[in-house]
Amino acid sequence: MGYLVIANTSAMQALDEGAGSFAHPSLVRSPSSFASSAAELNSFETLPTGCTTPVEVLVGNRTRLNTTQWKAHYNTAKLPAGSLLDIGHDRLLTSAERFFLKTAPHLSVTRAILLGMELCGWYSTLMSKPYQEYCNQLIRAREISLDTKPWPPVDWGMSLEHQRDLMRNGFITRKPPTTPKRLADYLSRALSNNSNSRALVASRLLQANSHSPIESRLYARYCLPKRYGGLNLKPVELNVEIPLAPDLAAAIGIDKYTIDLLWPPAHIGIEYEGKPSHSGLTAEQKDRLKRNILEVAGIRIISIDGKQYANEDVLELYARQIAKGLGIPKWKLNAKPTERLARFELIDDLCSWDYDLYRPD
Repeated sequence: MGYLVIANTSAMQALDEGAGSFAHPSLVRSPSSFASSAAELNSFETLPTGCTTPVEVLVGNRTRLNTTQWKAHYNTAKLPAGSLLDIGHDRLLTSAERFFLKTAPHLSVTRAILLGMELCGWYSTLMSKPYQEYCNQLIRAREISLDTKPWPPVDWGMSLEHQRDLMRNGFITRKPPTTPKRLADYLSRALSNNSNSRALVASRLLQANSHSPIESRLYARYCLPKRYGGLNLKPVELNVEIPLAPDLAAAIGIDKYTIDLLWPPAHIGIEYEGKPSHSGLTAEQKDRLKRNILEVAGIRIISIDGKQYANEDVLELYARQIAKGLGIPKWKLNAKPTERLARFELIDDLCSWDYDLYRPD
């Protein structure tokens, strides 16, 4: 019996639900050792938590096996090292690095960067589109409020915690399945030296440690190179933790503040408004307290909301302030048609994070 190789979105679902905590790199690389027949696949009675059906699998022969249970992908070439993760009992997962390599070429550069930041970040939008479709079907079919039956079907195989995260935020929180260094190492093995793969381009532009889709989008607007519509304002760090003095921490019940985007040389950070409040404070009170405390520590906080981040005038105002802190006092938006077009194309790509990066259009 061959190995059950769970692939693509099914592998990412398993990683989202915690399979990465006990998986380890596999030495298996040859497709000839993959389970490829219906009998072999069906002999695996259990699947990792999180896998929805049909489960995507890699098979080593040309027999296409697409049923309600399985969706087969044919693979003949020997896989690069780092392509598979062993989760025990002859079950393997394709790695986040291989998923990025295979998915990025089907996305725009911007969306490939967002996918890379998601895989190197602390969140996943993997089930956002299926969840939204479920909600829409529920409303159309039964004409009832989602409050009446808010959770997706049981056969989604997702934890209740993640289902609630999806309803509340449109994404779930989980540990990063990879890092920029691991992505770069894998791509160096999988691609030729003269490759211009979109995966390779995106891997060089992404940043680790994003905690949400909006943080990744703010990074794209302010920090990507100008040819991709960004403003190239670097160096920047994501989710920097600033510890508070013990007496202050005891007084407000918070021992540290986290800044969404921080430009250390400029001592300026950007915070996205609308996050849950702490210590019984309203969101407005919490944001004001945070700004005041960090300003005493010498860090200026710029607050931005969902309507502002796509506004060209707001973008220029804040970018000018950041650039001044970085030592570029005469900075301004370039009016050249090519750069304006690139900025508007980027805005269009970032206008919503409801689309599913895992399933390209």
